[in-house]
Amino acid sequence: MALKLNAAIIVALTAFEALADLKRNGAPPLDPCAGITCTPVSCREPFVVKTAAETGMCCDICDTDSVEAREDRSWTEGMTGGVGPATGADVVLCRGVVCPKPLCEDFEQTFDGRCCMKCPASKIKTLADFKMDYKKKEEEEEATEAGQDLAGDNPYCECLQLKLNAAIIVALTAFEALADLKRNGAPPLDPCAGITCTPVSCREPFVVKTAAETGMCCDICDTDSVEAREDRSWTEGMTGGVGPATGADVVLCRGVVCPKPLCEDFEQTFDGRCCMKCPASKIKTLADFKMDYKKKVEEE
Repeated sequence: MALKLNAAIIVALTAFEALADLKRNGAPPLDPCAGITCTPVSCREPFVVKTAAETGMCCDICDTDSVEAREDRSWTEGMTGGVGPATGADVVLCRGVVCPKPLCEDFEQTFDGRCCMKCPASKIKTLADFKMDYKKKEEEEEATEAGQDLAGDNPYCECLQLKLNAAIIVALTAFEALADLKRNGAPPLDPCAGITCTPVSCREPFVVKTAAETGMCCDICDTDSVEAREDRSWTEGMTGGVGPATGADVVLCRGVVCPKPLCEDFEQTFDGRCCMKCPASKIKTLADFKMDYKKKVEEE
């Protein structure tokens, strides 16, 4: 056990010393094409050979500007990104959430207070379930270690002490390397190190902009006479929400955009804030939790 502990300490010290030296001196530039063997390229028209020097890649390739190959997306037909949130979900906290479709019948689905419906008979755990199980396991292990007998010739105590000593040495070494780095300062890194630029030829109305003019690593083609407007036609018919309630404060609620209540108009109520609310909703919003917390603090 002592030999293993000494070996671990030596490895930790060597690693941190190498790390500190690397931060002081900087990492050497890496060759991304190291170990790659290129084969001769023969292209058919309208494709032509583009050398590695022209493209900045590791090997020569076949390329053309006269052929447009559109990506085949026919395999996505009939697929869906998921379903919307549950009916009783918070319309504010769950806005924009896409839920996976439950693999059970509608009458078997249950709502656990979060955004999505869930199958109670499902044996597949979610990430939240795994996190909860991991937290419980950690608490049980801490309780078990606290109850161990650390007196006498207990092998568990001896092993724990060795691990503790190794952890202390590694922590002290790390803090020493960090203090040394702060004292000496880290050398400035060149973001363009290892990047090979190719000659740029621009067609009108584009002109060559040098790296010194743009602050980039290589020369680029740019122009001020061509305006490419973004296509926003897909937003037609979309709305960001509804306006504030009729009885809302016109000063405090100026510019407020409320989510559209998911209930009929005769069911909607006004609670003194800016937006209308569905009284049948069983899920509290963030504003409700803040108000409850404020009342609790005032009572205490």
